[in-house]
Amino acid sequence: MMSVKHPLPTASFKRLAIMCALLLGFPTVAISASDEQTVGELMELSGLTQQIPHLPNHYMTLVDQLLVGLERQRHPVSKTLRSQIRQSFVESLTPENFASEIRSRLIENLSEDAALATTSWLRSDLGRKITTAEVNASSAEQSVQFATFFLQLQLERPAPERLQVVRRIEAITQGSEMATEAWEAIVAAIGRALEGEYRAKNPQNKTNLEEYLASMRGSVKGMFEQGRLFQGLFTYRAVTDEELKEYAEFLESPAGKDVTHTINRAVQGAAIDAIQSIKPSRTKSVQPRETA
Repeated sequence: MMSVKHPLPTASFKRLAIMCALLLGFPTVAISASDEQTVGELMELSGLTQQIPHLPNHYMTLVDQLLVGLERQRHPVSKTLRSQIRQSFVESLTPENFASEIRSRLIENLSEDAALATTSWLRSDLGRKITTAEVNASSAEQSVQFATFFLQLQLERPAPERLQVVRRIEAITQGSEMATEAWEAIVAAIGRALEGEYRAKNPQNKTNLEEYLASMRGSVKGMFEQGRLFQGLFTYRAVTDEELKEYAEFLESPAGKDVTHTINRAVQGAAIDAIQSIKPSRTKSVQPRETA
């Protein structure tokens, strides 16, 4: 493989940022409980139950984007190894694993006070409206509408006040930070998977790959931040400025911060633990048999 001479095209970065923006949506803040029954109720009320089945596909989008990027930058992965890598991620990132892990983490880490405050907010008219907006925006059917909305933003910028409140929400939900963290975990897992093949063929290939990935990291976070801003404007497009400010105020309250942080760590922790559990031996190429 050749050394990297050109960064991944901006359009590819932008698509990656958009996909990641769709990855988790804006975390629903209405999960809080001190026992299993309450967790189950709040997972249902908040829309997290509906969103969990889509989580593996969103993380797999990042995997595929990285593999495509390697191919375009002359760091091709053999078809067999690429298939093995994908299968390893698919086996680790399942809806069943997500549901079980997220539920147990929420039961363990959410406080009773945050549970009560969040449940009350969830059942309000605004809470229901926000949850509906977040669940709808994370559905596959919304991808075409998001693309159209994205194009419209290129022609007409939103009002500064709208941008400000969406940035307030992003500052609490930390979506771009989570996206970057997930990206780093996936990069590391794929790097481990490729080590055996590079060692067998040309050790310089590994160095070239590491240089390429390092060159991407600086731009990825900025693109994720931009993608999250676009996604926020799209998700809450039917929510008024005053309603969005009220939502931001709840997120900035002690209960809102507590719940948001806890659910972020539950979802992201479940995903990253699964990704880090992928062993190189599950994805390395078949070695030739030894001869007598």
